[in-house]
Amino acid sequence: MDELEREVEIEFIKKFVEEYREKNNIIPDTKNKLELSCEHFGEGYNLLYRGLILTKEDYGAWQEISDDEIRGLVIEEILKSNYA
Repeated sequence: MDELEREVEIEFIKKFVEEYREKNNIIPDTKNKLELSCEHFGEGYNLLYRGLILTKEDYGAWQEISDDEIRGLVIEEILKSNYA
């Protein structure tokens, strides 16, 4: 994957996160969050809803989306939400 594709995907994730926070009145912080069962909910769900949405950018889970595979799991979760 080239750098431009990576940047587009990260911007897509950021846009979803910002809109979700606004819609649900969520104020992110810098604290680590407890994760739900990955076996039941999935890694992408946990990362998106327990990590990215609840945590300020550049903290915690935000470091993980630099990985292509992890970013793909998050994008799959966003698409499941009928966002796109």
